[in-house]
This record gives sequence, C-alpha cells and structure tokens, in this order.
Amino acid sequence: GHAVSKDLLRWDYLPAALAPDSPYDWDGCFSGSAIELDDGRQLLMYTGVSKEVQPDGGQRMRQQQCLAIGDGVDYEKVPINPVITGDMLPEGGSRIDFRDPKIVRCQDGSYRAYVGNRPADGGHLIIEADEYEEFIRKEPEAKRFIKRLIGSEEFINNRPRYCLWLVDATPAQIKGMHEVYKRVQACKQDRESSPDEGRQKLALRPALFRETNNPESYIIVPATSSERRFYVPLGFLDADSIPSNAAVIIPDATLYHFGILTSSVHMAWMRAVCGRLESRYRYSKDIVYNNFPFVTPKTESSLDDSNPCSSLHCTAGQASKIKMTAQNILDVRAKYPDSSLADLYDELTMPADLRKAHVENDRAVMEAYGFNPKMSEDEIVAELFEIYRKLTK
Repeated sequence: GHAVSKDLLRWDYLPAALAPDSPYDWDGCFSGSAIELDDGRQLLMYTGVSKEVQPDGGQRMRQQQCLAIGDGVDYEKVPINPVITGDMLPEGGSRIDFRDPKIVRCQDGSYRAYVGNRPADGGHLIIEADEYEEFIRKEPEAKRFIKRLIGSEEFINNRPRYCLWLVDATPAQIKGMHEVYKRVQACKQDRESSPDEGRQKLALRPALFRETNNPESYIIVPATSSERRFYVPLGFLDADSIPSNAAVIIPDATLYHFGILTSSVHMAWMRAVCGRLESRYRYSKDIVYNNFPFVTPKTESSLDDSNPCSSLHCTAGQASKIKMTAQNILDVRAKYPDSSLADLYDELTMPADLRKAHVENDRAVMEAYGFNPKMSEDEIVAELFEIYRKLTK
C-alpha cells in the first residue's frame, strides 16, 4: 500500500495506488513524483519496469517513465504509456538504471521531468586508498591527473579515495602513462561488455566518467547520514575534489548558505521530509533542498508587499550575523585536525565549543526567520510548512 499526509508528520495508510498490469510495467511500478493539476487531481510520473527478451534468449531489464492521473487513492494510467523510453535518452544514458522521475511544472505552463542515472566507469578510474602509493610509485606523472573522490562515507569519515580525472589529459599524455592507459583500456572493455546499450556508448570515451562536473567551489551534503546525529555534517570543497553520486552538492554556495543549511531550522525540515535508508537520513535535492523555504537578505526588488515571497527576507545585519556564526563553526572544526566529522558530530564526543558555535548559529538563523528561539522542533516544522504553503499557493 501507500501512505498519505497533509503535514508530513501524521500519516494515513491506504491500499496500493498502482500495480503492475501492463507490458511496460509488468515487473514493477517503481517510485516517482506527482504534481497537482488545476482541477485538484494529481499527475503522477512513475518508473515502469519490464524485461526484454534478447535474440540469444536472455533477458534485459528495461525502465521507462509512465504517467497516471488520480486523486491520491485511485489512479488511472494514461493510454499513451510509456511517455519517456530508453530510446529518448542522451548518449551514454542507462536504460537499466533510468528511474525515480521528478516532475515539475514551469512558469510558462510546460512540464519537465528530471530522472536519475548513474556513473559507469566500472571502477577502473577509481584508485582506492590502499592502491594510491603504489600507483604513484609506478606512475609518478599521473599524480597531476588524480583528485580526491568524495561521497558521503569519504566526507564524513575523512576516508581517502581517489580517481583519475583525465578531462584535460591529451591522448599522448594518456598513452605515455602505462598504468593509466591500462585502466582506460579496462574501462573501455567493461563498458563494451555491458548489457546496457547506454553504457556501451560510453566506451567511446573510456578515459572519462559519465559525468564530468567539477565546480570550483561547492557545499557538499552527504546523501546518507546517521539518524543519531542532530546536525548532518556539511562542508565546503573545491575543484581538487570530485563529488560522487553519493553526495548532494550546491555549487558556488556562500557562508550565508552554509549557515542556513547547517542550522537547526533546516535540520528540522530535513528530518520531517527526507527519505530513509533503513533508519538513516537520505538527503534529496528534490525533496529536501528544493522545497526548503529559504530566507534571503532584503534587496530593493524584494520589498514589494504584493509578492507572497516578500515576507521571507532578513535584514543585511541578520545575514551578516549568519555569515559570522557559520564561519565560527568552520573555525572551531579546524581546531580538531585529528578528528573526522563523524567524531565531531557524534552526540557523545561533540566538543563543547563546536556545540556552542552551532547553538549561536541556530539563534542567528531563528532570528532571521522571525522564530522564537524557544520553539520546539515540531513548532519549527509547522511554521516552515505554513511558509511553504503561502509560497506555493
């Protein structure tokens, strides 16, 4: 079955809303998202899963995006399903891992769907910590093409992991580094032998990850974090680190953004709306970050009282205070170079000065939102949902 809620705090459990009953979803109706139509009904986009028989008698899994319209309890699949198939994917897209669509309606009335995919390097472009020294000893020229690879585990626990980042390497340079060339060859063979056609196409550029995003500066948010922490550890990274798909990144973010995101206000929102992996927090850019009511400093253009967003602004002084308390959190962390973020944010071992720095930041952010500093977490969540309702009505 499924569960519904008006406030994400109290849930009612209902029978199954969708079930596999068509060729495009015989093997599963996977997760998706919905938006409300003008008549109050929901437009739901979900992932349909089916198996495709190959000429040799084998089977391949296929995922495609489908639509259904309903009232939150009963849904009817549209007759033109599937509406997005693997044939429509860009070069390198995986038909096997093509799921979890996020549907949005744009201001011009058009619709967009954002669908997850995964890198396909086969692990051959990754250098584990216990391989690094030997690899550099054999191939010292490769050092300038190696960067830290950072996901949730590496960031929180300060565990080293590396990758070959050959975006700027010339063909001659790659061929001149024997150990690198062997890994590129292995990556090409892995992609060519994949049962997925999208991954096979990536064999045409075996020296590169499927994604080649490398921002100059960004905030990193672990996609998965222990529910035992009050604060999910966030931080700043630069172009020397490559974020993996096990983390959420916010490019070009500032100290002000860091202060808001690491505050008890944002943490309360995160705990209320995030997904869970077992009992651990699953931070999502679509559900948690994109829907969070972000208070912003006032500008001349934001003073229009007819704008429903005009009330969600703080003063320049309040914004400056948040930047100061955010920097203080980073400064206190730096006093403990022997401790990982897992150590610093363990409720049993969190240093008193770090906790104090967070409390000061929490107060600054609460003030910016106009919240009473004595509000409980449930009260904070209720206020944020009321702000969200006003912003989205």
